[in-house]
Amino acid sequence: ATFDAAGSLPAAWTKPFGSFTLANGKAVPAASASVAVKGPAVAADQVVEAVAAVTAKTSAAAGVVARYQAGAQPSYYFGQLVGRNGTPFVELWRCRQGVSTLLRSAAVSQWSGAVRLEVIGSNLSLFFANAATPAIRITDTQIAGAGSGGICGAGQQASVDNFRLEGRNLPATITGSAGLPLTPAFATVSSPQVLLGQPPAPRPVLVGHQGQYFKWSAPQ
Repeated sequence: ATFDAAGSLPAAWTKPFGSFTLANGKAVPAASASVAVKGPAVAADQVVEAVAAVTAKTSAAAGVVARYQAGAQPSYYFGQLVGRNGTPFVELWRCRQGVSTLLRSAAVSQWSGAVRLEVIGSNLSLFFANAATPAIRITDTQIAGAGSGGICGAGQQASVDNFRLEGRNLPATITGSAGLPLTPAFATVSSPQVLLGQPPAPRPVLVGHQGQYFKWSAPQ
């Protein structure tokens, strides 16, 4: 989803807290922490991606939200690009029942780029700037089940654009090209469930199933 219109986010977006305004084709968060999610809950295994940019190098942040589970005390994961003392970082956070915990951070070399959060089972991977390998990869079991995807940010010197959410329903048994059950190896899953935003780029990515990683090639 792109943000071409001026004003506020369209009605399809829910804003649990904070706010976003649309300017110059981008979603700009309020000064305080802001989250907006699009559509209903999707599969627990999901990929959320957006192009984030930060110009304030001390506190502004922009990123994506996965597995957002609404409630008086919501739970969700979020990955963001943020400025810390003049250095850009990507950070992976868990907010569980309203309590946010920084899981891991990694310094990066630029102030804008695609932030992609892959949440596959208990495997969390945060990619930045279309890198082939994640900047952060961890295991966390605190937030399970389906949830919504969306964007997050803080500070009007941050922005988000080109949002994409993909939910994946992997079968109970995955077979390789020869029709044999998979062992801890690689196989091709050819039909992901693309729910919102643009189709994924035609390149392989890693997905997890029953604690293992498999190679998935996006359809052409």
